[in-house]
Amino acid sequence: MKRKLGIILLLTVLATVGFSAKTTKFSPLPEFGKTPSKPVYDEQTEILNYIKNEGYTPKSDIRKTTDQTMEENIKEIEAEKNRVTYTLFVRADEAEKTVEIVDTLIREYYDVLNEVKKSNPKIKNIDAATYAKGTD
Repeated sequence: MKRKLGIILLLTVLATVGFSAKTTKFSPLPEFGKTPSKPVYDEQTEILNYIKNEGYTPKSDIRKTTDQTMEENIKEIEAEKNRVTYTLFVRADEAEKTVEIVDTLIREYYDVLNEVKKSNPKIKNIDAATYAKGTD
């Protein structure tokens, strides 16, 4: 009798509380490969890649040009090649995905002076040493 009463009590408790497990529904995962995504054109990375491919080492950040004679879309960056620092004026074209160097300014005098100062601290006349080096 106790056993029957226990089973009936257990069945009534399960019926009132609920016997089914709760399920969580997740939204379906997006299907990859159906919609091809366009690669995002990043002007700065394209300019930096072009400069590195040309053999320059970037020494400053890319900035808008301060030269009033240049167009608005021209960027300016300082880069070094063969121990000579150049200010490169670069244009990136998003439509054609090309980068080109429009103009350069050479700052070799300053670099040569620093090189001479580092290698020969005893030299008194830096101008003569600069011209003797033959990098003008």
